[in-house]
Amino acid sequence: MMRAPANGTSARLSELAKIERAPGPVVSVYLDTRWADEHHRDRARIFLKNELRRARDAEGAMGAPADLDWVEAEAGSLLEERSIPDTPGVALFACAALGLREVLRARVPFREAFVVGDAPYLRPLIVVAEETPATVVAFVDGTSARLIAVDADGAGEEVLLESDVPGHHRRGGGERTEAPGHREAPVGPTFDL
Repeated sequence: MMRAPANGTSARLSELAKIERAPGPVVSVYLDTRWADEHHRDRARIFLKNELRRARDAEGAMGAPADLDWVEAEAGSLLEERSIPDTPGVALFACAALGLREVLRARVPFREAFVVGDAPYLRPLIVVAEETPATVVAFVDGTSARLIAVDADGAGEEVLLESDVPGHHRRGGGERTEAPGHREAPVGPTFDL
């Protein structure tokens, strides 16, 4: 089984999009794993159970039995929070003919979907990639800043910026750096109404 790293969803989406017609059926499952309560988790279990039964009972057996078994086991693990905890959205892809067993996680929830087709069903992933704005989270103090880029894949690498602030001492106070005889006017409120 392949589990994509949190920062590889976009790259993996590109690879999955290259599969136009697989030699066997591809099972694509999207789950909203951001459960507000146990009832929400139960609805996800019932959705998965009904869709798996429908796929197994369908004329022509939609999806290879091994693929459906893998989806059931992997999704069951997600539903019990034994794997990938605290992930709002998860996409599962399975195709025995391609050796495809993939779990992709997203920082936003998906609308639940269960699709068996000739190629991976990627519409929900594309929507997430297009509609989830990239963001930078900054933690700033007097001498440093930590920057973390966040996009549809999740949090990226942390960048640490540090600098000495001239004229400040660790004990407080500051150095006088102005020219002799020069005085600055006191700074008052900067808001005028």
